[in-house]
Order: sequence, then structure tokens, then C-alpha cells
Amino acid sequence: MVLHHLFYQLLLFVLLWLFILLHLTWSRPGAPPPPAPAPPIKPPRQRSPAPKAFEGLTHKPHCAWCEQEIGEAPPAPPRRPEPMPPTNRRPRTVDTSKFHRIPTK
Repeated sequence: MVLHHLFYQLLLFVLLWLFILLHLTWSRPGAPPPPAPAPPIKPPRQRSPAPKAFEGLTHKPHCAWCEQEIGEAPPAPPRRPEPMPPTNRRPRTVDTSKFHRIPTK
């Protein structure tokens, strides 16, 4: 029991010491305030709120053949290969015929 009381008193002392040190380092009455951040050299770029058109959709095809090429769908991806057949397992190396079964209750 005595060790618990000693531990808690020591912990309380360390926490109080920590708060006192933090208070002394952060609240200096004569310290000047930190300098204000410098203004940025360039103002931030103003972006247009209007969405840009997608470049691929803005060009009209030159001829009838080009129109047909654009309308075609891309080829389908290749089929996945069939799964591999299961491999034969490695044969046992321990002779289990002499093991005795333990009766359960």
C-alpha cells in the first residue's frame, strides 16, 4: 500500500512541476508578440468557376470514316485463363498406422 501512495504522490509532483514549467515558458509578460506573417509575394491565382470542356469531345471528325472510328467501342479485354487443376499433394512421410486413438468420455 505504501508504494502506491508514494507512486501517486511522485506522479502528482511531476505533473505539477511540468505545468509550472510550461506556464513559465509560455506566459512571459515582457516578451514581444510573434511577428505577423509576411504578405505573399504573388496573389493567389484566380481560377475560373466554369468547367473546362473535355478536349476529346470538342473536335469534330474530319470525314465520315473518322466518325465511324470514333463511335466504335474499344476491344473487350482478353478472357481470364481457366484455373489450374489442383496439384497432387505430397505423400505422407510419417507412418500413422501405429498411432492409437485416445478414447473420449
